[in-house]
Amino acid sequence: MNTALGSTESTLMPALACAAALLIVHGAPAGRIQSQQRAIDQRLIVIPMAALGVASPLPISVVAALCITGLSIHACATALWAAQRRATQAREASTILGLLRADVDAGATFGEALKVAAEQTGNAACATAAAHAHHPAKAAAALAASEQPDIARLGRVWSSTHTHGVSLHAVLTQQQHQVDAWLNRRSSTQAGAQGALATALTLSVLPVAGIALGHALGADPIGFLSGGGVGALVLLLGVTCDAIGIYWSTRIILKATTKKGH
Repeated sequence: MNTALGSTESTLMPALACAAALLIVHGAPAGRIQSQQRAIDQRLIVIPMAALGVASPLPISVVAALCITGLSIHACATALWAAQRRATQAREASTILGLLRADVDAGATFGEALKVAAEQTGNAACATAAAHAHHPAKAAAALAASEQPDIARLGRVWSSTHTHGVSLHAVLTQQQHQVDAWLNRRSSTQAGAQGALATALTLSVLPVAGIALGHALGADPIGFLSGGGVGALVLLLGVTCDAIGIYWSTRIILKATTKKGH
């Protein structure tokens, strides 16, 4: 019986660990960050953990649980960082749009307004567009190539002001109002979302409290979970469910606070 359980453990543990890692790291196809930097960050976590699994005397179930926990923390931190970065970009875009609108209203050309905005904010896309202001198509393409979504949208919309005769003032005003509305909505919902996130984090550590309570009552939960067999399966399934739960809770909460209103 013990041999059968050991064989089952050695077969299922790597498969379950890999499946859990894929669920945690990749998440849903829509909305995940596609960047070389993120891939490098994932390798910096996965490779040391794989080395730990080979060299460590710990049972494979414990190593797998540690790997899943580490990947879950990395995925949650990445999602939180991306949300914060999106808010920072929106605030910078609002500042740029305000500067552009003020200068255009004062009678400056759009190229001159872009130059002033680039000097005051250090935005590379605005600086490149200002350098090509005498070629509107190139300037619009420079803005559209920006990694900031709102500045890229401005570049795409600006090109339509030449082809369809749309007022540049109206475009800048609408863009800034949309960005400001998104920022105001995020600010108003962030306080409640922080409470929900804290609740999710609290729930995620309840299993640890349960293990501590079992130990205080004289049981040996740690020995059971790390001893192989059924305990190892319980450990891995529990950690997997806990990790996926906190990750998806984080995604849902962040989606509610960063949902685009424009």
